[in-house]
Amino acid sequence: MTGNARSEETLLLRSAVDRLKTALPRTWTLDLDLDPGRDGTVTAVAPDARLTIRTPSGASATFTIEVKRASRGSVRGALERLLLLSDGQPALVITDFANPALRKQCEELGIGYVDLTGWVFIRNDSAGIFVRTQGPARQAPLPDGRTTATKRLDGPGASKVVRALWDVTSTTGVRELAQRAGVSAGTVTKVLPALAAYGAVTRLRDGGVTDVDRRLLMERWTLDYKIYRTNPEVLWRLAPRGPDLAYADLLATDLGNDPTGRTIAYTGWLAATVSLPEGNYPVVPNTLLSIYSADPGALGDDLGLRTASPQTANVVLIRPRDETLLTGVPLPVPEPQIIADLMTMGGRYDELATQLSEATSVRTETP
Repeated sequence: MTGNARSEETLLLRSAVDRLKTALPRTWTLDLDLDPGRDGTVTAVAPDARLTIRTPSGASATFTIEVKRASRGSVRGALERLLLLSDGQPALVITDFANPALRKQCEELGIGYVDLTGWVFIRNDSAGIFVRTQGPARQAPLPDGRTTATKRLDGPGASKVVRALWDVTSTTGVRELAQRAGVSAGTVTKVLPALAAYGAVTRLRDGGVTDVDRRLLMERWTLDYKIYRTNPEVLWRLAPRGPDLAYADLLATDLGNDPTGRTIAYTGWLAATVSLPEGNYPVVPNTLLSIYSADPGALGDDLGLRTASPQTANVVLIRPRDETLLTGVPLPVPEPQIIADLMTMGGRYDELATQLSEATSVRTETP
């Protein structure tokens, strides 16, 4: 490890310990050992540090520490290394941001974690120590205006990268991913750190992707992307005969091939129902027809829809920020887009998003 990298680790470590002090009772004491190899123990690799926590009763626990930045390296690899170094003794991860993947794996393995944003989990039953605090859902920009891994993921380029990652099942380089997504390699390079920091992807040293957690991928994307807020035009309409017949009227007018350019695609309940495996039925009823259109106003007029409020509408017409969703014929948008839309539509549609996501995962895993 270079001197600069070690200095960064030490700064991160001290900052996290200061954060931990604020989460503990004032009568507890902390003793940080930055040179754990000085005890004469001969090992091929020394831990980054050790931290001893003492309670007023005299009970104490010493934790072997691994320092890991959220956007660097594999979570699994770091935890395996820590378990080896701790040799059955209490273990603790210090990081700038404890993303969901790290928190989940740490707690499953009985490893504590402390980050700079407020996420703390430390448990040692023998010393009577238990601390848990929560931080933000994502890492915030640094005070000087630089960003770490928090690029907003609601733009067309980021959305294309996320949708391409949904189908990644083996190691994929940046250029290959860019080709799949239809974006530049630079766009991929800008988007991946935010996903890696959240634990949604695991990256190689050269920047490529080795593993994708679909649940966390959707979760991180929808922290920024919201179907009714991200897209530039959303019109709420009422179809007097209901959403099913409104879609039948849509197909009858053949607007998907309209030479005026009013191309469409559909999402929401209808798209999920079409995408579910045979024999699976949607867990929520159809109350809203959700259509992407290049010209929502003209489409609503052609179908004879009435203006409505979000509370009374049974049709929503949306002009997408990402125009590549418009296929030229009435087809559902890609599955990850359907899931993200359902997750952010409100009501019970998140249940349908979960159903489709789980069904898709089973289908992917089946030989």
